[in-house]
Amino acid sequence: EMAKQTKQAVVEADIVVFIVDGRQGLTPHDKTITDFLRKSGRSVMLVVNKAEGMKYTSVTADFYELGLGDPYVISAAHGDGVADLVDEALDIALAQRPDLGEEVDVARGIKIAIVGRPNVGKSTLVNTLLGEERVIAFDMPGTTRDSIEIPFERDGKQYTLIDTAGIRRRGKVFEAIEKFSVVKTLQSISETNVVLLLLDAQQDISEQDAHIAGFVLESGRALVVGVNKWDGLQSDRRDEIKMDLERKLSFLSFAKFHFIS
Repeated sequence: EMAKQTKQAVVEADIVVFIVDGRQGLTPHDKTITDFLRKSGRSVMLVVNKAEGMKYTSVTADFYELGLGDPYVISAAHGDGVADLVDEALDIALAQRPDLGEEVDVARGIKIAIVGRPNVGKSTLVNTLLGEERVIAFDMPGTTRDSIEIPFERDGKQYTLIDTAGIRRRGKVFEAIEKFSVVKTLQSISETNVVLLLLDAQQDISEQDAHIAGFVLESGRALVVGVNKWDGLQSDRRDEIKMDLERKLSFLSFAKFHFIS
């Protein structure tokens, strides 16, 4: 699945930044990826990471075999060479696509952010709406770490779907990267036009669901609520869930609730 998504990203990219491990050296896998990138016809920047404390010639020597030109050397962990790499990538992109440098209001239409707790089916819903697998969906909380924006068109109208990271209860946010993910999700809510709050019908409505809904309201965004995983539930269980929604999310009485699977 990861390989499939990577290939899709390469097809849609203007520039591919191919990062290899300077500590590990050249591997057969690096050669396989290089063959694919060469066939793609995209501009490729070869970047040797983990180069801290190593001489340029020693860390890059093996990678010239790939035939991708002079490697860029960085240390992502220490930030060495990263700014120059970004500047170089932008210069190459602008040389290929001068229009990228123009200050243009890109007509991406209405922005719709899909938010909710981890593992409620956000990425799966995005893929269903798009009719293709554009984001990876696993039954594992935390699969989506950053907000992913995907433009699409329906009935002649432009939209941008934003698949966000799941927001956990504060006490369960351990990793620094996960804290970043939560910040990015809240930022996406603030910058979008419509928020689709996705709930899991097979889990109790939590205080965290209410907190997310409250943040959406405070941000002044339009709100739609989707109750996912509805199929397979008995009618009496469905009635219980609807009563639970009315009780715990009474402040959302104005919003439309859609029961989906």
